[in-house]
Amino acid sequence: MGRPRVYPDEFRERAVRLVREWRGERGVSDGGVTAISVQLGINRETLRRWVIEQEVETGDRPGLPRVERSRIAELERENKELRRANEILKTAAAFMRTPRLCGTGAGRRALALLRGGGGR
Repeated sequence: MGRPRVYPDEFRERAVRLVREWRGERGVSDGGVTAISVQLGINRETLRRWVIEQEVETGDRPGLPRVERSRIAELERENKELRRANEILKTAAAFMRTPRLCGTGAGRRALALLRGGGGR
């Protein structure tokens, strides 16, 4: 498997524009990807993916734009992190409630802090 190529944004935009013009000249809503990809010397699937992404971004095709997809991914990561922190805190609170710790001065102070009290 070869190394993926990185194409400049201008090239991507031009390639997608050529596909849209090809479709407009023929009055069709699909096609042209193979012909344009051969002309430009790029993989057909790469160009097809670019066209689909652009159609989603402009609202011509259903789906989530890239900005929204990245925001959702960011929120999911944050949610996962918060759930993990919450589990750690629950475990710590349960540990602090054990009788062997609550009898000691440090345990009583920690328990009071967990309950919202000031301790001593």
